[in-house]
Amino acid sequence: MKLTDRTILPVPAEAAWRALNDPVVLEASLPGCKALKRLDDLHFESTVQIRVGPMAATFKSNVELSDLDPPRAYTISGMGRVGALGFANVTEHLQLEAQGNTTVL
Repeated sequence: MKLTDRTILPVPAEAAWRALNDPVVLEASLPGCKALKRLDDLHFESTVQIRVGPMAATFKSNVELSDLDPPRAYTISGMGRVGALGFANVTEHLQLEAQGNTTVL
C-alpha cells in the first residue's frame, strides 16, 4: 500500500523538524500510537494499536530514522510483530518544504 498526501504546517521548517523528531509530539500525532520511546538519535521503540473491522492488534516495533537531511527530509522505517496475527513493515519518506513561515509536509 502506498499513501501520499501533503499537509501545510503553520510553522517554519526548523520548528516542524524539531516536532517530527520529538517523541512526545510524534506519539500524540501518530494514529493508534500508545507509546513511543527514543532509544538514541536514530532509533525508537513504539507500541501501536490498529483496528481492521472488529479486530484490533497491538504491534510492538522498532523504528529507525535514516537518510537525514535536516531540516528537509528523512526516512522512517519500522517493523512490528503481533504473534500469530502477523507483522507489519512501514517505510515512509518525509519531506519538508519551507514556504515562508509555513512548511509543506
